[in-house]
Amino acid sequence: MEKSGKFRLTSLERNWILYDVGNSAFVLMVATLIPIFFNALAEAGGLSSVEYLAYWGYASSAVTVITAVLSPILGTVADTKGFKKPIFILCVFVGIVGCCAMGAASAWLPFLVIFVIAKVGFSGSLVFYDSMLSDVTTPERMDEVSSRGYAWGYIGSCVPFVVCLGLVLGAGSIGISQMTALNLALLLTAAWWLLTTLPLLKSYKQLYYVEVEKHAVRQSFARIGHTLRHLPEDKQAKLRELNEKISMLQLTFGQNTLKETNDFQLVIDNKEDLSGLPEDVIVKAAQTAQENGLDGKWVFTLNNPSVMPFLQYAYIRKACPCFDAREEYGEI
Repeated sequence: MEKSGKFRLTSLERNWILYDVGNSAFVLMVATLIPIFFNALAEAGGLSSVEYLAYWGYASSAVTVITAVLSPILGTVADTKGFKKPIFILCVFVGIVGCCAMGAASAWLPFLVIFVIAKVGFSGSLVFYDSMLSDVTTPERMDEVSSRGYAWGYIGSCVPFVVCLGLVLGAGSIGISQMTALNLALLLTAAWWLLTTLPLLKSYKQLYYVEVEKHAVRQSFARIGHTLRHLPEDKQAKLRELNEKISMLQLTFGQNTLKETNDFQLVIDNKEDLSGLPEDVIVKAAQTAQENGLDGKWVFTLNNPSVMPFLQYAYIRKACPCFDAREEYGEI
């Protein structure tokens, strides 16, 4: 802490925080645009909304289970001299390449497999990233540096996300398809993640470690076992309970998010509000309304072929009262 009372970050601390700015962009993509991409591929592959929801839930569960199994192992390996930085680089590489590769997938199953691999790589990188904090700063500064990393991570990640969102919503105006725009958004996110990682890779050095032993991985398992054996029985039970709750909450959150996405309906009962939409989109919205017992109305969902044309072409959006495009474009 400076004498003036103002907290100043060191160069290494800023580089550590910068990685959070980069990987948080991937987190936002996973929560927003990636499910839309998967939904589009699932529909093209003939999956129903129920099947789409189920498979996405399976993938999210697989990520949770794999991460839960690997995290304690990776955590102990990270303590070994010379292991932390190389495995961190490997995990980041898997996450970034996976992010790019998702855009190249033309079918829902390969996309889902790549998503699981990329998400596991991302989660693995966080194990090593978090363990770097003790090498990056001093114990009395850890809380402040960590909280700033968390805050700046979400603030900074909005920069590429806004660009990606604008790219997807404005795809038609720049002469590209929505799928192409989503591909570009994934590439942009991967590039942002990579660029914000490089400063940390250049400046980080492991200061605290366990000396390399003959069988480092085996010894890592031994340290895990030793830690667990020496936990009091009540704490072991509490640890198991917390792990189960975390896994279930992650799974439930993912499933609830997808359910709400699939259940959402925007009902239009005034034909003038459809101004600007292509005719085939209007016809499809009328069919969706009939299927839901809403004859004479038009229904838009959050499925990619429904929501994207509405966001791009509709001159008025009742879902966003603060924006009346008719004032900008005039009535048709």
